[in-house]
Amino acid sequence: MIDIDHFKAINDTYGHDTGDKVLSVIGKRLSELSRTDDFLFRYGGEEFVILSAFHSIEAIGYFAERLRKGIEESSIIERPVTVSIGISIFQKEDTLNDAIKNADAALYQAKQTGRNKVVFYTQL
Repeated sequence: MIDIDHFKAINDTYGHDTGDKVLSVIGKRLSELSRTDDFLFRYGGEEFVILSAFHSIEAIGYFAERLRKGIEESSIIERPVTVSIGISIFQKEDTLNDAIKNADAALYQAKQTGRNKVVFYTQL
């Protein structure tokens, strides 16, 4: 799950037309950085979800970090635009709702601990 950091401030400072442009550019950039077998969805206001299959946790982390950096290094508007990413590993016993809920919890942790980072969901 991917969320644009401080998106409300972008809308408040630059207007909703610019906010829409930011959403569009980030969606396009995420699509460019994703693989052909990945599924990218806009999920809510300024959130995106990517469903991907990987063979290792390290590969997932590398992919998510590549997405995060790819957005951070893009010149979208006159101020830096960053994203926070929450990752959940889909387990056989999970439903899609479980996976989204877990990714959202990891995303919340990324936001609470400084933004512009990738956090894995871990069960306590």
